Amino acid sequence: MLLKVKILVRYYFFYAKYFFDIKKNIKSFGKSEKHLVAVSHDLSKTGAPMLLLHILKELSCRGWNITLISMSAGPLIKEFSKVSDVYISRKPEKFCARIAKCESKSGNVLINSVISGSWCKEFKNINFNVVSLVHELPGAIDYWKAGESAKKMTIFSDVIYFPSNFVKNKFQNNFGEAENTKVQPQGVFLTQESDMLSDDALTLIRRRYKLDEKPIVLNVANGNFRKGFDLFLKLSHLCPDLNFVWVGDLDREMKALAKSESTPNLHLLGYISQKNELLNLYSSASVLALTSREEPFGSIVLEAMSQGTPVIGFKDVGGFQDVVRNWDTGFLTELEDLEDMSDKIRLISFDRNLNMTMSNNCKKEMSNYSFDSYVSNIEKEFSHPHV
Repeated sequence: MLLKVKILVRYYFFYAKYFFDIKKNIKSFGKSEKHLVAVSHDLSKTGAPMLLLHILKELSCRGWNITLISMSAGPLIKEFSKVSDVYISRKPEKFCARIAKCESKSGNVLINSVISGSWCKEFKNINFNVVSLVHELPGAIDYWKAGESAKKMTIFSDVIYFPSNFVKNKFQNNFGEAENTKVQPQGVFLTQESDMLSDDALTLIRRRYKLDEKPIVLNVANGNFRKGFDLFLKLSHLCPDLNFVWVGDLDREMKALAKSESTPNLHLLGYISQKNELLNLYSSASVLALTSREEPFGSIVLEAMSQGTPVIGFKDVGGFQDVVRNWDTGFLTELEDLEDMSDKIRLISFDRNLNMTMSNNCKKEMSNYSFDSYVSNIEKEFSHPHV
């Protein structure tokens, strides 16, 4: 009940705040030959909406006319508005009934995230080709009370994309097997735009954020329990000889925790939108400490590795273990074993030869993860619909 109240309050707050950015009239819906509908659960500055934004940017460059339906407005609405017409609706049946009255009686829809899965049935009912992207693991799906949406996605999607076999297996074990599934990590959409060397980036970051000479341990995420901010905080206590830098906003609970248990070597930078600044932070870090208790794949893993930053995370909590391998591109430790994780963080941070070897391995690994190819494969689903 409390979660539903929070969702409703958030919905009306953001709807009012971004009222003039929201489209209301859909009379001209779908008149373009190359038209795509995309559905997002919200427009927050978090992983799934950020990924969708970059997908739609690329598809827009390829000539697609895009309509975005989001179940809630949010701070990314102005960015989405640059590449799509943005509508806000929490009622799939009614909205799809309005679409059915337009000239376009069928088309392609990209459903981004399980939380939006309730839209699959309604779009299938009006003869749309339904392409779905699953980013969540069962824990997050359960938290958002999205089990029924997951089942609808399984039944009514023409194809479902998973970021890893780990996520696919977890999803299908809990919500049933879909007829047509594909596994492909999303690739790296945050690409290097400057030629700044790692040492230069480190000097810049230290000066800008007033960091001392201690090596940097980084994490980039919304600070909450699932992302393990509390564990990151504990690591900063265990390793006073390292700087722990968290990029991303904290929820209320974690803000209170940080205030009561902060250490001098913990640095909270908040949300950073500048692409080059993020790249410089990744490049400056000795290691990415992925403290997530559940992480389907994690764009930040790909982003960090593309900059040559090794990754340490927990075993069996997400698909990123496909690319994070012991003594190769980082380390995997047992869940919440902070003693072992802190030992591995120190090892990578202070053993320069090991760090350089892992850094080179990370860059080689990421040469296989093309965002352009990822979008192209999704686009093929629209070119050859399963209807």
